[in-house]
Amino acid sequence: MSVLRRQDQNVRRLVKRHPLLKDAQEIDHGAFCIVFESKRKTRVLKLTADRYHYKYLTQGPKSVYRPLVYQDYKKVGQTEDGLDIYLLEVERLYPVEADKFNNDELAMQIIEAQERLGVLPQTATQLVAVPEDLLAFMRKLNKFRKEVGCHYDLHLCNFMQRKNGRLIFSDPFYDKYASDNYGSGY
Repeated sequence: MSVLRRQDQNVRRLVKRHPLLKDAQEIDHGAFCIVFESKRKTRVLKLTADRYHYKYLTQGPKSVYRPLVYQDYKKVGQTEDGLDIYLLEVERLYPVEADKFNNDELAMQIIEAQERLGVLPQTATQLVAVPEDLLAFMRKLNKFRKEVGCHYDLHLCNFMQRKNGRLIFSDPFYDKYASDNYGSGY
């Protein structure tokens, strides 16, 4: 399932013609975004059609658990389906390996924080103590989610890490409407 499709004529034209993207190497893609190399090795260019991800990166709660945005190029186009496409330059993050995430104390803290805030059902056991800054960030995420009307998308692929190992909520929300109505094929 993909909302931002490379075969979309508008996306192809945008990537081919935009001065920052035309010579940039694609690194990865998801259902709502395509990530490209930036000229600066510590950054990447992110093309997204997910309005909630864009709002999270540009207006969401600031925290050490959120990606750094260096440049917001705002709306740069539209898909053939009429969804706005945004371009941002963000910090380069790295995948979190499943075994690290499953055993990582911070991952357990995130799960517990989600349970305490009602994002996940309560479990019978306390996993670990949740740092106050993480709990505060989770509260702000919950408030942000309610204010903008998006849905949580908290799974391994939507967490990344900085080079120093800090776990980052890289893409904690998704646009259910766009996913349900425009998501087909990459």
